[in-house]
Amino acid sequence: MYSDTPQAVLSQRNGIPKLPIQKLSLEHKNAVSFPTPVIQGYQDATRFDFDGDAHGRVYALVAASTVPDEGSPPRVDYLVVRYRDDGTLDPYVKLAQTPGKHLVPVRLGVFADGRLLLVSSAFENGQARTLASIFDRSGAFVSDVQVPSDIGTASAEPAAPAAPRAKFKSQQGSQTRDHDQALAPAHPGVAVSGARMVSAPHGNIYLMWGTNPPLLYVVSPMGDVIRHFDLPSSPWHAKPIQLAIGGTDHLFVQYASFPTGAGSEGHGPGQIKVLSLEDGQVAAAYRLVRGQSDYAFAACANTPNSFLFVRASQDQKLQEIRYAPRVYRA
Repeated sequence: MYSDTPQAVLSQRNGIPKLPIQKLSLEHKNAVSFPTPVIQGYQDATRFDFDGDAHGRVYALVAASTVPDEGSPPRVDYLVVRYRDDGTLDPYVKLAQTPGKHLVPVRLGVFADGRLLLVSSAFENGQARTLASIFDRSGAFVSDVQVPSDIGTASAEPAAPAAPRAKFKSQQGSQTRDHDQALAPAHPGVAVSGARMVSAPHGNIYLMWGTNPPLLYVVSPMGDVIRHFDLPSSPWHAKPIQLAIGGTDHLFVQYASFPTGAGSEGHGPGQIKVLSLEDGQVAAAYRLVRGQSDYAFAACANTPNSFLFVRASQDQKLQEIRYAPRVYRA
């Protein structure tokens, strides 16, 4: 992700939650590490996600077990920890569970006012669901975000024969369309793992559900869905895997495609699309050059025409690479 204050790339090394977050200063060419915290009274802390707020502060979503004592078995708590600029731990909050639900949060977004947006697997009445919820700065539950019923449920009961239908309005460019269509239901685990979010300069969070097709919601700190867009499709069955803010008024979306199994023709080149934050219209689309961007993660865009990638160098150091677009001629 990209932060304007100070300019930095935050890299989690996805899939390896014990490694520290690295904050790379593009101006001073140095890095600050934010390790998985050691918290008094807890053990086995594991980081699930992280985010940076509008002021450049780093937050992490952590699951940790309480230290057992006599007559009290250990339990798992979900914590949001805040770091100081030097990488040391600031105060943390424990997320409160909501009555009648058991939330397992796995995605974190932080609003400019300190409120939290969490995407969770929720177990309610024997069913698993996917929820987006607002928590205040103390970790108290405020409300669920009301989005269309485009996330499936999973339970021991047989699935209903009819696919769920979503009725809502979405905007693509200057056109607003009414939807009454069967969206491909996503298993809650798939929906959560495919969820992405990014904080925008105006204080809202852009939230992408891992549905098929993917939808992008603009969520306010009060939990209201201000508007939502269809994410543009991409050739080669590419899926959006990364969101970031590009400059002050654009959204950067990275697409990637993967082989689908036996008989697959392989995956196509990755793509980057730049969308307007206001109406979701595509401002530019770029194709990644094979061989030059392999094994480099498209981290962010500091302007709509300047892209930053991160990868591991041969001596296992984080390496920041800048790319500029050029006109492609077949």
